[in-house]
Amino acid sequence: MYHRILNILIATHDPQLETLLRGAPPVERFSYQFSCHPDVDEADLKGCRVIVLDFEDDSPISLENILAAKDEQAVVIGCFSADSVPVLADNYQLFDQIWIKPFVEDKVRSSFTRILNRMKEQEDSLLTRRYLDTLIDSLPDLIWFKDAKGAHLKVNDSFCRAVNKTKAQIQGRGHYYIWDLEPDEYAQGEYVCLESEEVVLNKKETCLFDETVKCGNELRKFKTYKSPIFDTDGSVMGTVGFAHDVTDLQNLLIELNILVESLPFAVMITDKDRTITSVNQRFIDNSMLDRAEVVGKPVDSLLDEETRTFTRSKRWIVEREKASIRLLSEDRVLKVHEEKLLDVFGILAGYIQLFMDITLEHRLREEKTKLEEALAEIKKLSGMLPICASCKKIRDDKGYWTQIESYISQHSDTQFSHGICPDCARKLYGDLYQEAASGADARQTEDDGS
Repeated sequence: MYHRILNILIATHDPQLETLLRGAPPVERFSYQFSCHPDVDEADLKGCRVIVLDFEDDSPISLENILAAKDEQAVVIGCFSADSVPVLADNYQLFDQIWIKPFVEDKVRSSFTRILNRMKEQEDSLLTRRYLDTLIDSLPDLIWFKDAKGAHLKVNDSFCRAVNKTKAQIQGRGHYYIWDLEPDEYAQGEYVCLESEEVVLNKKETCLFDETVKCGNELRKFKTYKSPIFDTDGSVMGTVGFAHDVTDLQNLLIELNILVESLPFAVMITDKDRTITSVNQRFIDNSMLDRAEVVGKPVDSLLDEETRTFTRSKRWIVEREKASIRLLSEDRVLKVHEEKLLDVFGILAGYIQLFMDITLEHRLREEKTKLEEALAEIKKLSGMLPICASCKKIRDDKGYWTQIESYISQHSDTQFSHGICPDCARKLYGDLYQEAASGADARQTEDDGS
């Protein structure tokens, strides 16, 4: 990701030294620019990462001036021969590396390569630190690193905003100072879960905690992940924490729960796999089950397809009609209305089912059906009826001929009793009917006279 150009100054009268250093193997992500100058006092040391000083004799050199003119991160290498040993004896602490002349080429190249590799390690370490700083500072959650004693070693910007302190103020400090705790709060571990640190250190694994933290004058709820940091020997040298503020979310969930509980009908909420995540009290009352028996269970566990009942109480009979479902009991009828719950991307996240009481509507519908059936029967009796001119049978709507009394009995509550009219009696029985009729008239006359 990065590339560095190293400016290497060689202060020497011997051109062979440059040739020797150029023969060192290249280091990844580094390229070199060599410059030779016989007089180091006249050379420009700014921007040089490696300065090689070749001391040919014990002539005095203003090392203090050289060190003052160079960049802070520059590496200074001193090359000494037997004649320049007095200079080395007086100034050895000022050099990062010392090369003894005459040079052993392999040793010089090896030493030079180690210097370059150390520079690369420093650059890689700096880059890794920038990666980490950029990552944690770009996150809205609180992140911190602590040693085993609880001192904060590193935090992100969100952490600083939460405690209203700078990174410099936080580094090396503990909870008492950072969170502005009162002595009694700190002693009791209030508003900071001091025990959770011990849990992580002892378990040596990532743990999740629900913590209440006092931020300024208000309390905040956090979902906190804490993980151990291991040293090279496997011992725990500290912890890293990641805290997500769920205060607003929990307040929203409380408001949502209040809304669901205040609805005038039973409510059941499931995830996309039809596992129940929440129900209101009206649902519990209707189902006659405990909340623990419902939440976390699949919806199908509440249905008994064999007996067509809903819940173990068998209080409700399940009635399916096209795409709708109704629950029927002795005195109530509930209609199940379902809506999909979509996330911000429009992807299915779950379902919400509303159990609406339609008892009155159901009864009115039944009464309407009965009335319509009665009206249909009345219409059959009040319309034109095809009747035989001879035997007086009625032809029904299926084309069958039925005795008129049978037809009327089938389509009304009328019951028939049978007798015989005078005309039919005279026709059927002739003189016998006439004599019987005359005798009846005579008896009526005597009764009237008496």
